[in-house]
Amino acid sequence: MSVGLTCQTLSVGTGDAKLDLILRRVDGSDHIRERAPAVVLLHGGNTNGAAFCHPDGGLAGFLAQEFDVWLLEWRASRDVVDPLLEDGSRLLGGSELAERQLYTLDNVAQVDLPQALASIRDQIGHERHLSLLAHCLSGAAVSMALARGTLRPFGLHAVTLMTLGLFCEVPWNGWLKAENFFLERVANEVPKCRGISPNDFEGWPGPMRAAYDRWPRQWLPGDGGFLDHLSFLIGQPFSVERLHPEFKSLSFDQFFGHLHMGIYMHAAQLVRRGYAAPFNSPDVIDRTRVARRNAGATAGARSDLSADHFRDQRMTLFVAPQNQVWHRDSMDLMYDWMRNNGCRSVVKQVVAGYNLQELLWGKHARDQVYPLIADSLRP
Repeated sequence: MSVGLTCQTLSVGTGDAKLDLILRRVDGSDHIRERAPAVVLLHGGNTNGAAFCHPDGGLAGFLAQEFDVWLLEWRASRDVVDPLLEDGSRLLGGSELAERQLYTLDNVAQVDLPQALASIRDQIGHERHLSLLAHCLSGAAVSMALARGTLRPFGLHAVTLMTLGLFCEVPWNGWLKAENFFLERVANEVPKCRGISPNDFEGWPGPMRAAYDRWPRQWLPGDGGFLDHLSFLIGQPFSVERLHPEFKSLSFDQFFGHLHMGIYMHAAQLVRRGYAAPFNSPDVIDRTRVARRNAGATAGARSDLSADHFRDQRMTLFVAPQNQVWHRDSMDLMYDWMRNNGCRSVVKQVVAGYNLQELLWGKHARDQVYPLIADSLRP
């Protein structure tokens, strides 16, 4: 089964900070498009909406049987980042430094998501149910947007976060790279580096290549190519042998592209801190100091650990216990935090035996995972 998509350009920002995102709508019957509850699907930090369309129509095709399905290619999408970086004459904001500061989860939370939801509401009206599903790093951006109240005007019925929210814990090999301030060193030594792609190993900056060459081979999947490169950058998101057979004939470079340095650095900051906060806020390692530090901090330095807008929001948190990108503690901590702060409409869904991307691409995901996702989004 293939998925038909209607696309529109969504321009966000102004002046030399203007960026064109892509909003896609899954083609379906008039009954589905005009009357069914709507859902917006958000991809991970260097993937794209196509990740939801495979295998055999993927999650997007599965949900389109009863939902009006939308896919947002937000600023981390390979469909947005790759063309930007390939245009060497254009720097967002006018410089590499300005571009990194514009390419953060803050701008996703405060610009991309509100403008996309506003556009969808304009097209479907304000009476229909509208839900949102965020996979991987987009879950952090959605959580930050919820904490800041920027999504409240759009009347979200349900929010489903898959593997990541306000808290960011990683396996020890991912923590090692973040704690070593590796990306900051790359940005300092190669200031013109705007992004890093697992598909362009020859284009990696020198410090990144050198670190990869020294990385123990036992810590990588061992394919010697794309999956080793991707796993070094973010952790191993899937095991090939556990994927649906359709992926034997697909090239992964259609799903994964550049990690923009701004998004990448913000994610590393979240890892070091352990929870979400604005870009370049002071890192806090000892969580016992969180309350004291926040009490005297300026508004720009506060964390996003505010439960005010979560208490009346229906939410489902999906946990993949075999996740090798984000440790399952990320979701466990968020669930406990929400329950301890009076958020009673939250459910934790643990899907045993699954790694991050296998929730979408696994051999048995259509039967074991997709129905759980649909349940989390239904009115």
